[in-house]
Amino acid sequence: MLIVDVGRILFIGHVGVVEEHRVMVPIFAAGLDDEYKITINGAVERVRTRIASADQVRSVDGLGKRLAVMPIDPALSPPGEPADPTRCVELLNVLAHEFSLEVWVELCSAIGIDEPDTDRPVALLEAMRLVRQSSDENVAGAEIAEQVGFSLSHLQHLFRAHVGTSIRSYRTWSRFVLLASGLADGLNITDAAAAAGFFDSAHVARAFSQTFGVSPSFVFGGKTTIHVVASTQDL
Repeated sequence: MLIVDVGRILFIGHVGVVEEHRVMVPIFAAGLDDEYKITINGAVERVRTRIASADQVRSVDGLGKRLAVMPIDPALSPPGEPADPTRCVELLNVLAHEFSLEVWVELCSAIGIDEPDTDRPVALLEAMRLVRQSSDENVAGAEIAEQVGFSLSHLQHLFRAHVGTSIRSYRTWSRFVLLASGLADGLNITDAAAAAGFFDSAHVARAFSQTFGVSPSFVFGGKTTIHVVASTQDL
């Protein structure tokens, strides 16, 4: 199952070993059946829920059981660990059985990702919006910096300091959201990749593997059901 919403995508499926990768946005993950193993920056833990911050290096072993994985747009309020992990798992199990908008809204609230983060410099928020809206185009970072009145180096510094990732990584994440929306609309992977701004399906495969440690076919292939709550990126 895949749920696509503004600023977040939830995948639920059986997961084994996911090779080491560097996450480009915060990622919430939860074991629906039991704990799973996660290695972040070399430290190994068994956990039921965990949020990995942007730019952390991690690997995962879902032990072949059901795992929920949700990359989160940094434009949303930065999540801490959920106050009630048990309730999050309960809600995820409901969604895994049958999609419900009411349950989805409650889950996002329980994780703490239901509101945009407005506590950043206004020019940075505008730059993030421009990246999201132009993610299907090859707009240079310098052009976006100019539009918000910064040098490219200063904008890159702000992204690192306040978003936790680079402009390039944020653009790639935004393209993944467009890719998922395109596939939900019935496009094949080649056409969805082109519509999202990737050069071709090979480009998607490389970027996806580097970001999530798995291939796009693992998430989008087979009989994956995609529910689109909202396909717009206008947070």
